[in-house]
Amino acid sequence: MIEAIRSQQATDLRPMLGALANVPITVVHGKHDTARTIEHAHELSNAIPGSRLHLLVTGHTSCAEDPDTFAAILRSVAQTD
Repeated sequence: MIEAIRSQQATDLRPMLGALANVPITVVHGKHDTARTIEHAHELSNAIPGSRLHLLVTGHTSCAEDPDTFAAILRSVAQTD
């Protein structure tokens, strides 16, 4: 298990994010996330052309901490043409 986590830490996929330009991407990030900063969320969102960033008043697990808002965001992504 620890090997898998270490390999994820060592893998930098940022150079490939531009290839997602034609995919509807939404980054959901908790304003009170202690594992990743808001700057990380902006960096990720900015690396994907056309992506949207939603900052929720949650911690690291936005989907569990604010499931209604998270579900609404998912529905809006699914309805994007």
